[in-house]
Amino acid sequence: MCMNELNSVIARNLSTLRKKSQLTQLQLAEKLNYSDKAVSKWEKGDCVPNAYVLMALAEFYGVKIQDIVYENKSVQPKKNRRSFRVILSVLSAMLVWFVATVAYVVLTYIPGIENEWLSFIVAVPTFFVLLTILSSVWKWRVMSVIFASLFVWTLITAICLILQDYKVWLVYIVGAPLQVVIILSFVLDLIKHRVKI
Repeated sequence: MCMNELNSVIARNLSTLRKKSQLTQLQLAEKLNYSDKAVSKWEKGDCVPNAYVLMALAEFYGVKIQDIVYENKSVQPKKNRRSFRVILSVLSAMLVWFVATVAYVVLTYIPGIENEWLSFIVAVPTFFVLLTILSSVWKWRVMSVIFASLFVWTLITAICLILQDYKVWLVYIVGAPLQVVIILSFVLDLIKHRVKI
């Protein structure tokens, strides 16, 4: 097989895998930390992804590298990876709220304990830290930033509600620099991956 044929086969297979995964070039590029222009070049056959990118693509789609580089009319991405992630996220979230509910019920039976409802307040930042971790592991960068921001502000709010001191609102001042750090880390990550291309 000559180089032009190889480029053409890889381009066709990559385009097929992306379309069958119901992703736009931009969505795929974001998931791989590349630009949509790079994805477009791969799918047009203008250039071939390097070995590292081919491995990442094969892992992302749940196929073998051979399925990408050889003529294969039945190439199919494994759809259950995305649905597995969504199901795991939902089950994890349900677990957080289940534990908060159990804690609330147990605390209502302990004499002298007031404000049992705070178990639900503590569950909110716990919920967002869990979603931040999951979205970071799965490289959902935008969702990671959103969940990290929500974690910071819900944690501060939970602290304020638990302490119930008239000067505790000053804790919100800590949130602003943390928010800036989260946004800057996201921007630096974007710049780092755009320069790679």
